[in-house]
Amino acid sequence: MKQIFVVCFLLSFVLQVAAQNKTPLTKEEYLKKSKTQFITGIVLLTAGTVATGIGVNQMVTYTGNDIGNVIGGVFGVEPTKQGSNGVALTVVGVVTVAASGFLLLAASRNKKAARVAVNMEMKHSGLVYSTGIRNVNYPAVSVRVRLQ
Repeated sequence: MKQIFVVCFLLSFVLQVAAQNKTPLTKEEYLKKSKTQFITGIVLLTAGTVATGIGVNQMVTYTGNDIGNVIGGVFGVEPTKQGSNGVALTVVGVVTVAASGFLLLAASRNKKAARVAVNMEMKHSGLVYSTGIRNVNYPAVSVRVRLQ
């Protein structure tokens, strides 16, 4: 009975999240998102490069240039303690550099999306009837494409 209650409870959260309406982002929001992703990508790229450099330095320094010891640390053979720290730091650095690449690509995509801004707005129009003029609101889509 508890499991059924927990499953129903979690399912209600999933359905609420999936049912949310997403409003399209404006140009300013796309540019802000792009700037945040770009800064985060540069920080991760720098941190990953530094971590990889320190890790490689530790591997080479503490293994005495014994490539078997370094490769053994990657595949599970017991290397020296400092050499294994270098392997872990190198792996973390490479993963961080890869993650920064995805963020930089997303920043570029959001910057391009800001160039093509699609806006939905309400327009006003006066319709002429035999009895007079009536103001009517109607939804209009505007597309703005910047060429530079």
